[in-house]
Amino acid sequence: DDSSQAMGAAFTFIHQNNSKQNIPIKNFVSAYLGNNENYTFESISELIANFGKTNEVKILNYDASKIANYLANGLIFARCVGKEEFGARALGNRSILADPRKISVKKKINEKVKNRDFWMPFACSVLSDFSSDYFILDSSQSSYSYMTLCAETTQKGSQDLQAAIHPYDETCRPHLVTKENNYEYYNLIYEFGKVTGVYSLLNTSFNHHGSPIVSSLEDAFDVFFGSDLDGLI
Repeated sequence: DDSSQAMGAAFTFIHQNNSKQNIPIKNFVSAYLGNNENYTFESISELIANFGKTNEVKILNYDASKIANYLANGLIFARCVGKEEFGARALGNRSILADPRKISVKKKINEKVKNRDFWMPFACSVLSDFSSDYFILDSSQSSYSYMTLCAETTQKGSQDLQAAIHPYDETCRPHLVTKENNYEYYNLIYEFGKVTGVYSLLNTSFNHHGSPIVSSLEDAFDVFFGSDLDGLI
């Protein structure tokens, strides 16, 4: 949650202080520092059975292009993949994803799972290769890797990312994604771009409003079955 920004300030101080004293330090290169549990078809099926939902869920093999088409057609998916994020924002591995082009999707997400105040803006993940199409950045791309900085949108950004920008001033808090920091997530957004021409997804944290972001797959199913989400990756 937001308290991680205070922790980050402390880490920054230590980092800078050690640099001045020539103490060897390891650079921070990724926010994906949390647990990473491996699941089999059997263990997933068992979890679903524990929730009593065996007859209500269909388990399919992952196909990024199919999910991109589902999202482009208005469906809303959650994603619980790989290591969870450390920090104030969901960065794709514990996220709810939707089409950023359609303003109506905000109401849909709030009704299905988030139950937030209507004026609270969502954000988005954008492939770093296309950042200049959508945003006017005032620092390096890497500064926008953690969804903590705000940026003004270009005309294209204000049109294509309507559901993921602030309705008053059309600013955005983007999460720029590279192949290096999250290849599978990058590929999903790329497949969505091939379908829609928009290389971005609305990204909001995978949780009920006021609760922590999900950690384990059990947490993920708990939110999934307690909401009206269309699918879970």
